Amino acid sequence: MVVDSPGTDDGSVIIIASNAVVRRGLSAILDDAGWRVATGDGPGGRQAVVVWDVSTSDALRDIESVLSLHAGIPIVALVAGHRSGNPADLLSLGISGVVDRDVDEESLVQAVRSVSEGRTVLNTGLVAGSRVDAPSGRPPVLTRRESQVLGLLGEGRTNREIAEALVISENTVKNHVRRLYEKLQVRSRTEAVVTGVRWGLVTLAVPGDRPLTR
Repeated sequence: MVVDSPGTDDGSVIIIASNAVVRRGLSAILDDAGWRVATGDGPGGRQAVVVWDVSTSDALRDIESVLSLHAGIPIVALVAGHRSGNPADLLSLGISGVVDRDVDEESLVQAVRSVSEGRTVLNTGLVAGSRVDAPSGRPPVLTRRESQVLGLLGEGRTNREIAEALVISENTVKNHVRRLYEKLQVRSRTEAVVTGVRWGLVTLAVPGDRPLTR
């Protein structure tokens, strides 16, 4: 059931959490922020975002069914330490945002809004806590411009938006993206962002958190 909330309508969200207290808490936070909230594990339908509590030890067993049931809908995963696995692995599986379960209310709301706008979010506290495993070997060396492009890819920007942000041509952006693919040995934007996170070359932050790129 979708519950209408007063104030600005930021879209719809479905909450998946095994703990009733967590469900009620998330519902209250997002409803107050202007989202129409539903709880349960049914198909996403018109929901703009799924918020999924994966902080329990058995939650990740359902990841395939959750991704299938809500295909095409961005998912924010709330994690808690090692029990929730590697955040970068969650991103590589198709999760749009990975946020620490203890994040403050404002950052949670901003994370939900960010993924609804096509951005990828990784709470920087998870990186600081060494929960993202770096690949073996030496990290690739990126130029300053390549680092900027990678950070903007993590924000979900299009080539045109990146070109406008950096005041360069779209062809130049395409060349930078191609070189990023070569250096990171990837074939897609998502892979580039996830690999960049693993190497520590880019940090995907909840808005208002620490800077996006180093």
